[in-house]
Amino acid sequence: MRRWIAPLVAAMVVAGVAFGLLHRDPGWTASSPQALEEFQLGLEALSKIYYGEAQAHFEKALELDPGFVAAKLFLVQRIPTDPPRREALIREIRAADLDALTPRERFLVQRFLAAHDGHEAEATKITDAYLEKHPDDPYALELQAGRVFARGQWSEAEGEYKKLVEIVPNRVIAYNQMGYAQMAQGRFAEAEATFVKYRFIAPDQANPHDSLGELLALTGHYDRAEREFRNALAVKPDFWASYSHLLTLAVMRGDYDAAARVIAEAEGTPGFPASDIPRMRRSADLHRAVAERRWDDLARLSGQCTWKEDPDLEILAHDVLLSAGRLEAAKAIESSYAGVYRKGGGAGLPVAPGDAVALHLEGARLLSEGHAAEAVKDLQKTDDLLAYADLNRGTFKLFNRALLVEALRRAGQEARARTLMAEITAVNSSFARTVAEPMAQGGLPAS
Repeated sequence: MRRWIAPLVAAMVVAGVAFGLLHRDPGWTASSPQALEEFQLGLEALSKIYYGEAQAHFEKALELDPGFVAAKLFLVQRIPTDPPRREALIREIRAADLDALTPRERFLVQRFLAAHDGHEAEATKITDAYLEKHPDDPYALELQAGRVFARGQWSEAEGEYKKLVEIVPNRVIAYNQMGYAQMAQGRFAEAEATFVKYRFIAPDQANPHDSLGELLALTGHYDRAEREFRNALAVKPDFWASYSHLLTLAVMRGDYDAAARVIAEAEGTPGFPASDIPRMRRSADLHRAVAERRWDDLARLSGQCTWKEDPDLEILAHDVLLSAGRLEAAKAIESSYAGVYRKGGGAGLPVAPGDAVALHLEGARLLSEGHAAEAVKDLQKTDDLLAYADLNRGTFKLFNRALLVEALRRAGQEARARTLMAEITAVNSSFARTVAEPMAQGGLPAS
């Protein structure tokens, strides 16, 4: 342990120096020093995943300097739920005089507009061209790393984030993404070490605790996970992601009284987004209906979910309704998703790529209809598309794999089923015992 403390302390010193330089960064064009200071505070909040604070600082920067293009650019990416304001800002960004901006600002504007307009190849070309001239720019490096991460190129993404922190040590969020990339590759011990390092370097931030908690929850270390989520909230009481993860953890444990307490606590926390409370209640109610085998309530609750807000809940409801013999209710969910996916709305779901969700739903239905061999094909393709990249996506992968075990057994592929069950157990033995094994016997998740 002592061997790596000294290098980490040195890294923290370098990070402190780099942060000081950030506040004298000539890469931004503002007419007001006060606006620039607010903008820098917004960037600092953004690096900590404090999105509400970041938005407030970018808003204040624009109040002080209505022509501050970089503030508009960063703000527009923080207000996806306000389409009129977002479109107005994008029009202003399009009309900006690029010649009056710094090279970094020109790059960020051009790349954003190309991506916004759906020209991904052009956005990639813009990033590559800028990096050729500015190979150490942290914003371009982060976008490059994020691009391969979003594509699921986990090993390459890990390398890009390592490069980022080597060049810009104060970009500590890169440790978060490195840890997720290692999780996605099933290298859980390395991911834990990365998150612990992230926590050590940024002890004043909530996110390192939260990300470590995600890993621990996914791998079945529930008590340790809860401590990390609570540590995150001790650092920042309105860190909404940790409340969401505490709810997931309570559901994984089958402790619905604890789930209700988490929701009440979140609702009473100043700064917690009120719009999240109904979603949390739907999640707890739906999982409880599953555990208590209340099929009518399950069908009713699933009808209150939407693909925009609750894709993970609709997936769960679909599969359990099939198991309960409620074929028409399950088909209604599948049809609603198919409509969203055909319009392109399924591509950015938080739980998985849209095609993975479509394949999973079809595979679950085929299995319920007695077509086990065809179900195996769909569920195996789904598994190939999924990764343990965070708690939400990781639990979906585990759930899909549990269903795949059942499909393999029904298809007479017992050896493959045993191998896959062993892999599930190696990731999370509690999940294997309470969910995967009952499902493989044709039952439902145990409460």
